Amino acid sequence: MPPRREPLPVASILVADDEPRLRQTLAHLLRNRGFAVTEAHGGREACRLLGEGRFDLALLDLNMPERDGFQVMEEAARVQPDCGIVVVSGEGSFSTVSRALRRGALDYIRKPFDPEELLATVEGVLGKQSLIRAHELVQTRLEKSEALHRYIVNSSPDIVFMLDEAGRICFINNKVESLLGYDPGELSGKHFRHLLDDRDVARGTYALQSPDISADNPRTLEVRLKTRGSEKATRHFEITAFPFDPQTWPEAGKASGEFSGQLARYYGIARDVTERKEAEAFINFQAYHDLLTRLPNRALFKDRLELAITQARRNQQKLAVMFLDLDRFKVVNDTLGHAMGDRLLQAVTHR
Repeated sequence: MPPRREPLPVASILVADDEPRLRQTLAHLLRNRGFAVTEAHGGREACRLLGEGRFDLALLDLNMPERDGFQVMEEAARVQPDCGIVVVSGEGSFSTVSRALRRGALDYIRKPFDPEELLATVEGVLGKQSLIRAHELVQTRLEKSEALHRYIVNSSPDIVFMLDEAGRICFINNKVESLLGYDPGELSGKHFRHLLDDRDVARGTYALQSPDISADNPRTLEVRLKTRGSEKATRHFEITAFPFDPQTWPEAGKASGEFSGQLARYYGIARDVTERKEAEAFINFQAYHDLLTRLPNRALFKDRLELAITQARRNQQKLAVMFLDLDRFKVVNDTLGHAMGDRLLQAVTHR
């Protein structure tokens, strides 16, 4: 008979909301999916439970008496930093969502929520939390086992590479093919600047030539790497590299990928952060633009106006501000509805 498998541990979830009916509905929904659920009727009780038990995930409302959701998030970060946070709130303003994400929330769900969407979000976050913990465990074992190191290189989600003294690629794993489109063999022996975007060549080259770079003080930088077949298409990567003694890893070439036989001098990992950079750019755009018309909002207008006023005073010049108004726009909203008014605003901005 095959050996009996141990059952997977049940995820423990804390649900904190001061509305009894909504909290009980949410808890019932999660229990039916097989999760172990603990309920808290407010922020103070949620903080107490976080200090007494261990939770894989906490679903928090933001507007709670005594201690609000942001205060509970701070307490969770202090006593249970591994506990994931998902905000379930009726607050939908950009500033609130942005603040919650900055405080460590992994996702944000607006009330009223769709049950299937909420369950999918919970399972997705728990899956990510599990992957993060697994990665941290692997990193610890990597220091103790050379054999495990080769296994991690072979299955790594990042590009793992080694460079010789001159900066030529002497090993790169197969991940470079799925992320950038290059076959590892065609990169073997080429200088690493072959992959760098022209705008980052000087910075990337200088990073490895820095006199203070070492295994204890690795160099980390964000650069753009070119994809195969297009000089303009790039992806953003966070690269961490450091020099090492090649005698300490005599079997480095046994990892899957391409090894040129050259004496490796630098070891590095390139992590794809394109989605993060795009998300940061989108959040920055939202902060300074109107999402309906895509035009600069009041905050950006005020910033540019103050800058123009300062320059005009410095250069002893005059400044003009043009104001455009739509006549009888309120009539359109009142007679045809706000949806048609929004379409009119969008049409005007395209002219």
